[in-house]
Amino acid sequence: MLSDEIHQAIKSSFPDAAINLDGEDCSFQVTVISDGFDGLSVVNRQQQVLATVHDKLTSGEIHALSVSAFTLAEWEVKYSQHLVSIKM
Repeated sequence: MLSDEIHQAIKSSFPDAAINLDGEDCSFQVTVISDGFDGLSVVNRQQQVLATVHDKLTSGEIHALSVSAFTLAEWEVKYSQHLVSIKM
């Protein structure tokens, strides 16, 4: 399944990451929480995540991948008031 391949590709580059991947067919949305993003701009974070699935993007296997990337501290500040859970 393509979603499993995307999840694994991201996890291999960000082993400490919590990943939530939604979507179907060839369009997906992913939230990645990793301290590996510390000090990086939003654009650099997105570029790093997209690089993990570059081959699938260039082949057309994935048409769209929307990326939200946070450090754990950013996630906790942003969502500490909400009941949001992402499996590790």
